[in-house]
Amino acid sequence: MSYLGNNAMSGTLMGGELSSFISLEVLDLSSNNINGKLPSEIGMLLNLTTIELEKNSLTGTIPLQIFDLSNVQYIKINQNELTGNLSPLIGHLKSLKELFTSDNSISGTLPTEIGMLTEIGKLFSFDTNIMLLYLDFSIYECSLKIKCRI
Repeated sequence: MSYLGNNAMSGTLMGGELSSFISLEVLDLSSNNINGKLPSEIGMLLNLTTIELEKNSLTGTIPLQIFDLSNVQYIKINQNELTGNLSPLIGHLKSLKELFTSDNSISGTLPTEIGMLTEIGKLFSFDTNIMLLYLDFSIYECSLKIKCRI
């Protein structure tokens, strides 16, 4: 496990170094000053159940390899500077219970494959004015409760 959140750490996540932690189950580097792109090598950490990288300065898009992590239950990448959109590959994350992507510059339509996530309990991808995700509730088999703040 790697609980290194809120430690005033800075720097970038190096893909080569990250991939050497193949047994890692929890990656918690939240509330630090980690910058740069989220490396695609994160997809090699097949034992990950938790990714907590919120409150950093990560940039770029969410690497597609993150959707290869079939055991991941919690992804918290909110409050960064991520761009792009959520890939339809999100439907591969069958164990996902919580997804936090707010306070980034992620845009586009929320993929219909979100409806394939039967374990999802919390989905926070559209709670700020920076997010530009649009929902068509007629395509989802799950029920979502939305709390609006003004």
